[in-house]
Amino acid sequence: EQKQEKEREQEPERKWEQEQEWEWEEEQKEEHEREQEQEQKL
Repeated sequence: EQKQEKEREQEPERKWEQEQEWEWEEEQKEEHEREQEQEQKL
């Protein structure tokens, strides 16, 4: 019973970490696209 409560407490934190990861991936993608645009201009 106690173990389940502990896992529930950690749940929001895991969700937050997941969102941070998505944001980071989005930024990486945008960064990559910007770099490609730069190369095309050269």
